[in-house]
Amino acid sequence: MEQDTIATLALIAIIAVLSPVLADLLRRFRIPGVVIEIVLGIIIGPQVLALATPDDIVTGLSELGLAFLMFLAGYEIELSEIKGKPLNRAAAGWGLSLVVAFTFAFVLIEVGEGLSTLMIGLALTTTALGTLLPIVRDAGILETRFGGYIMGIGTVGEFGPIVAIAVLLSGDAPIHTLILLAVFIGIAVLAAVLMLRARPPRWLELLRKNLHSSAQLPIRVSVLLIIA
Repeated sequence: MEQDTIATLALIAIIAVLSPVLADLLRRFRIPGVVIEIVLGIIIGPQVLALATPDDIVTGLSELGLAFLMFLAGYEIELSEIKGKPLNRAAAGWGLSLVVAFTFAFVLIEVGEGLSTLMIGLALTTTALGTLLPIVRDAGILETRFGGYIMGIGTVGEFGPIVAIAVLLSGDAPIHTLILLAVFIGIAVLAAVLMLRARPPRWLELLRKNLHSSAQLPIRVSVLLIIA
């Protein structure tokens, strides 16, 4: 491993430790730790101090970390808590935001300050649920009614742009992408239903028994699913 890679990983580890400490010291300002992490990451990044070097190893670890973040965010989503009004209002709000964002992006294109109406519009309507979730949880409102509305907004704002990008920015025709997406969703739903109905007792007992042991089998299965 190169010296620059070691230095970059050390800086990232320092920020990971320093961020919650600073958040506690600045608690009167109620600044979430994740915001401090982002700001410090920008400061040490190549656009400011250039102390961190994003090589192949660091980039690979960042992509794996992003996958873990999205997995944890998806794990926290309870459909029973956000279905109905929270999800309906979130979808309506995201649709309205999309119209406003595309209008703003079109104006930027017309004055020569933008490159792609579609990319700008989707970027402005994307919600980073993985970033939002720790803030909501630390504030103690995740289990409240207000937290349900926030999770609904975050869910739509996270997956709506992903679906739009997959359909509109892929190299294939949009209808082909929609068909593939529908097939994938169908397979995923079918697999989830089968797993919930089957619930093999030996497998569940094995997972339960190894959850708090050194093997931690459920954690290993989760890591396998993320990497796969």
